[in-house]
Formats: sequence, structure tokens, C-alpha cells
Amino acid sequence: MHPLPVIYITSGPVFRSFFRRGDPLLRDAKIRDRSLCGRSVADRLKYWGEQIGLDPRTVGGHSLRAGHATTAARNGAFPFSIAHQGRWKSLETVRQYIRRGKEHQDNSSSNLGL
Repeated sequence: MHPLPVIYITSGPVFRSFFRRGDPLLRDAKIRDRSLCGRSVADRLKYWGEQIGLDPRTVGGHSLRAGHATTAARNGAFPFSIAHQGRWKSLETVRQYIRRGKEHQDNSSSNLGL
């Protein structure tokens, strides 16, 4: 079997549409420069979530946005930059993610040694 080509994304959308062509065994496809629509991202997340045992009803595009906001907040990103990246218009929305992200930091259970 031929090795799969390595594709590095250095700019533009991460989740891109593609055009399947050629030999399915080689998995050659033309990766486009435009992003997937929200529905396509959600469908793929649900599919792959189900493959690893998650309930697909609990997985979606929002999971990525929420995870980004939570992780960025935990790592000290400013709320304004999180809002800009996530395209939230309200800083109150970002503050809710930050609050949720910090619920599991510096709590007594982290010192139980488990």
C-alpha cells in the first residue's frame, strides 16, 4: 500500500471541503481552500464521536467552540481574544465558558492524590 501524503495546513480553514477522486485505496483527494459548512462539521463530529463510543447526540460543532474557549481560558487567554476567535459578540457568553472552565481548577479534589 502506498504511504498517505502529508498535508500541512499553514493558513485558512482547518476543516476544509474536499473532492474525492482517483483510487479510493490511495485515498487521493483534492483538498479545497474553502471551509466545510457547519452542518458538515457537526455530522463528522457526531460520526467520529460515535466511533469512539460517545453518544452522537452529545457531540457537535458547539463542542469544539466550547472546548476552545474553556482551554484558552484555563491557559490564561484574555476574554476579548477568546471572543474574537470564537466570533462571540457578547463577552458575557465568554465569561460563562471561563467560569465553567475554572470549576475544576484549584479545587480540593485535585489534592486527593488519586
